[in-house]
Amino acid sequence: LVMQKFSYHIFGFGNRSVNIPFYKYIYLNQVVILSTSYIEFYRNGKSCGIAFTDIYAGFYYPAVSLFQGATVRCNFGPSFRYPVPHGARGMCERVGEMYIEQTLADILYLVENEDELAEEAAKCARNL
Repeated sequence: LVMQKFSYHIFGFGNRSVNIPFYKYIYLNQVVILSTSYIEFYRNGKSCGIAFTDIYAGFYYPAVSLFQGATVRCNFGPSFRYPVPHGARGMCERVGEMYIEQTLADILYLVENEDELAEEAAKCARNL
């Protein structure tokens, strides 16, 4: 049993806030920390500083939470108002990667389960 905090965020007008866990306890087989990883927030093209370091390997997605009639405008690319920091990419680029990953996962599933899927298809064909 490992207690982990997986929420990275900035609160208010650029003030850092502590990370708050979504789940109190998370069971993990293996935790991989990316050695040179960090999360840095930008506002209007200017860095708010590095907020978190030694980030756990995995997938992270942007999210916005608002209250009391607040509004926000997000730009995930590809056209940005301010220059993108060196080495950073827009979330819009993730779509193409996701298609490739999903296709490879589907192919792997079909190859690994070929015999079972063939049996199931044969049963269905006999029932027609």
